[in-house]
Amino acid sequence: MSHYIKPERAPPVARARLLLGALLALVVALGVGAPRAQAVPAEFFGTVSAAERWYEEAEWARIQSLGVKLFRFQYAQAAGWERVDEVVRRAALHGITMEPVILPSATRYPRKGTAEYTTFMTYVRESVQRYGPSGSFWFAHPELTARPWKIWEVLNEPNRKENNPLIEGVESVQPHHYAQLLIDASATIRAVDSSATVIVAGLDFSSRDMSPSEFLRRMYEPVTESGGWGSHTTEQVKAAFDGVGLHPYAFRTTFEAREGQVKTDIEEARATLRENGDAGLPLYITEMGWAVAGTNLESRQIVTPAEQARLLRTMFEWFAGQSDVKYVVWYLYRDTSGAEWQARSGLFDASGNTREAACSFSNLAGGYACGYETATYATITQTLNGQPGYVSIGGEVLDTTPGGPAVEGVYVNINFERWNGSGWEYVDTAHANVVGGHYQYNFWAKGVGRWRTRTVLERQGSFKESQSGYHEFQIKSGYRLVSRNSNRCLSLSENRATNGTPIIQWDCSPSPNPGDGQVITLVPIESEGQYFNVKINSTGKCVDVTGVSYENGARLQEYECLGAGQTNQQWHVVAISGQPPYEALIARHSGKCMDVTGLSTRNGTQLQQWECWWGGNQQWYWQAIE
Repeated sequence: MSHYIKPERAPPVARARLLLGALLALVVALGVGAPRAQAVPAEFFGTVSAAERWYEEAEWARIQSLGVKLFRFQYAQAAGWERVDEVVRRAALHGITMEPVILPSATRYPRKGTAEYTTFMTYVRESVQRYGPSGSFWFAHPELTARPWKIWEVLNEPNRKENNPLIEGVESVQPHHYAQLLIDASATIRAVDSSATVIVAGLDFSSRDMSPSEFLRRMYEPVTESGGWGSHTTEQVKAAFDGVGLHPYAFRTTFEAREGQVKTDIEEARATLRENGDAGLPLYITEMGWAVAGTNLESRQIVTPAEQARLLRTMFEWFAGQSDVKYVVWYLYRDTSGAEWQARSGLFDASGNTREAACSFSNLAGGYACGYETATYATITQTLNGQPGYVSIGGEVLDTTPGGPAVEGVYVNINFERWNGSGWEYVDTAHANVVGGHYQYNFWAKGVGRWRTRTVLERQGSFKESQSGYHEFQIKSGYRLVSRNSNRCLSLSENRATNGTPIIQWDCSPSPNPGDGQVITLVPIESEGQYFNVKINSTGKCVDVTGVSYENGARLQEYECLGAGQTNQQWHVVAISGQPPYEALIARHSGKCMDVTGLSTRNGTQLQQWECWWGGNQQWYWQAIE
């Protein structure tokens, strides 16, 4: 018999969670930006949480389970270092890096020349000194893996009136004044960390006060000092930031309109940057989301949980294909108690129940919030040549999520493809149950030819999809059974198809073919592979012990195959100890061996059954025939 042992074993680190998972295999969607040439970084998928959720340990474990590696962290002077330290510590313990959004103590950002402005710049400097690459916080906590703050977002949504300072009691959007604050804040940050990345605060596309494109256009404009706000040139503005934060909220009424609006908004921002000599400047999607409820939205603008999940998946995949987009932050991690849409966009509802969007996010980001990562391995344990031939496949399915359970109660699909001369063509699938992380499927019938197989675990219960590599094997036309004693082949006398025709030994044909009465197929009787029919290819009939005899000397004959109950047609193949590749064939009903009568080496000698004594006339080897 032909044994193919092609082990595919789990590596020693197989149970270490595969952090990027499906994330690194995202299909790049076509978009208006340049396609991304490489896989997205680990910190591409982010989220943001409401302030009351910052300080709860359970929340950080759950955020980590989503696969989140980036957390947009809005904090203000009023928070105090002790509270911020605790948030940063817990995030670092869960492998999460912060993207800080520095806010003033008041809702509106301060005016240049005021004490509040000076205090704010001091807070900016102290933040970098505390949490930047050489930050005192990291030196004070050597037990943590340092995750220094490297990207700084100055303020939030400055294209909304309520975030701007009042001018003579009037509320308005002030791009020029924000540009001056950005210039000063950037200089303050880079004085401490010259390698820092500073980005324009996330500009809200849903704002009715001023569009992001208009805000950017006006922000680039040079300003002569007026009212104590300072003056600056376009070059100073451009030098102050390394990228632009965007919030592409699209509250349209259909999926297609929402998707299309996001892409249009992003292209408008790109066009504005190009117009001002900043083509290709990095974009940071620091908020994006859709609400499942909200008293401040029309009912048509609200999405269902399924639509929310689809939008998340579609837009993250699209952004992953845009080379200028550095990361995307989903707004919101978890709902709060409010009734407006800003409180109802979470991956989880206010009670902590999982929405479909959480699973979409986790699956993309390589998390395990909605299931456990798995790894599937396959081994071709045996092939049998013949018409048909047979293949047996076994392997392992391992949970690779730290602390996850053993894989149990699922099944795998063992897919088979055949080479058609120009490519691989799918043929069929076998199914095997996984028990204790292992599976086995024995003797799947296959025709003559070149084959390959792959084992696939589809998403089942809490276990995520995974698949093995491909493994090739060959099925040939059959075997010749060659006697060790005589070096002659088991043969059908005169190659007759009549029941009762003697089974003899004869010179092995120099040009073997399936129709010559010497080529046989082993047909498994049971899935465990203990017993086989020896079927002659030229007639399709079985090697049979005459009369179901138990006696020594009972001759072997050809007879119509009579099924699983006919034990005098069933043979157990046993390796001869210390004599590879020779094997004995033992009749199931009698326990006696296939034997060449009288140790003869002559052509035409009748084969019989005889008490097993393991002599050369009871030893056979299998010669594969193309």
